[in-house]
Amino acid sequence: MIDLAAFYAAVANEGALPHPHAIDSIEADGHTVFQYPNSPLPFISAADRTSFYQLKTMLQGVVARGTARAIGELSPYVGGKTGTSEDAIDGWFIGFTNDVTIAVWVGYDNGDGKRRSLGTTATGARVALPILEPILQAIWAGGIAPKALLNGPSPEAKHYLVDLSIDYNSGYRSGKNRGFVEHFRLGPDSKMHDTQNQIIARNSLDNHEVKVKRRQRNHENHQAFARADAQANGWGWWNQDRSFFQDQYNSNYSQQVRHRDTGNFWRERSY
Repeated sequence: MIDLAAFYAAVANEGALPHPHAIDSIEADGHTVFQYPNSPLPFISAADRTSFYQLKTMLQGVVARGTARAIGELSPYVGGKTGTSEDAIDGWFIGFTNDVTIAVWVGYDNGDGKRRSLGTTATGARVALPILEPILQAIWAGGIAPKALLNGPSPEAKHYLVDLSIDYNSGYRSGKNRGFVEHFRLGPDSKMHDTQNQIIARNSLDNHEVKVKRRQRNHENHQAFARADAQANGWGWWNQDRSFFQDQYNSNYSQQVRHRDTGNFWRERSY
């Protein structure tokens, strides 16, 4: 959790990685005998400032409209991520502001080798998220750190970003003053390239073949949902299209697609 907290703090800093430590300074007889070095923070080399800022705003979206929306009123000030391990063994939430990062983990010690579950309904949003808010409110109330809006992009990051309004329901671009704002990266030519459906390298030898298969699956997907919409009652559509939903490309989504209200998820994630 300490390593995770450090990484999330780096996300808030556009990639500048702080080193976790317990002691800032030690004084004796009015003299400072130890001072933690106040040197510039190293940057994580795996990504640049622009990518880290995009990640920060995505995590801010988790609080605004995602799994941490229970504290959505704090989204102008906080970004973060919930987490739940398999069988609800662990639940966690890590949240950050400009100045403070808080990591909360809930679970059993399990030092004896047993994997005790927190319960079938336990998630990071249910068991860890509620712990963070009073801690953060106490930090603000005590003047330990200011309650301030999350920083915008640095000049280095802003140079490569363009802001677009996105429709919440469809995930596609919307008109001005509608939906929410996402920050898209400009290409080397200072233009934004729509890569929503490009999930493989452009120079891949299999690029054309994969694109053809993807278009075919999308077409079958839309046909299946058209048949589903035409049947007002029962789950006959599921039996009719079972072979499609259980093929090698779509097996991961067969559970989601059974529920009519997750149709958007299927259409957006089946590329």
